[in-house]
Amino acid sequence: MGKSGKSDADRQVLIGKVCNLIRIGASIHSACLATGLDNAEIEALANDDEFLQAAAQAEAQCEAILLKRIADDGGWQGARFILERKLRLAAMADGSASAAAAAGNAKQPVKVRRIEYYDPDVEG
Repeated sequence: MGKSGKSDADRQVLIGKVCNLIRIGASIHSACLATGLDNAEIEALANDDEFLQAAAQAEAQCEAILLKRIADDGGWQGARFILERKLRLAAMADGSASAAAAAGNAKQPVKVRRIEYYDPDVEG
């Protein structure tokens, strides 16, 4: 038994339930609350390396599933969303000024360049 009084098997089931909710889009905190955890139990999980790794994997799986769905169903809008998201995340990872703008923390307005393109399906 761990500190929380749950057996390892019960803990694994709990982690599985939380991760299943994360995989379908819930935040880690919401998934913990939805499984009936109280604040002390959530805090304990937040310091559990095994849980954190499982939750991170579940978040990555959720992201992959959603991005695949967008890519499969989204047409050019979906492709645009994925590209904008990748560029925003790359800028944030670089720590550049555009990263602050992407995160909404910029003191300066963000300049956006309009790109004109030809769409054969649109007249005029």
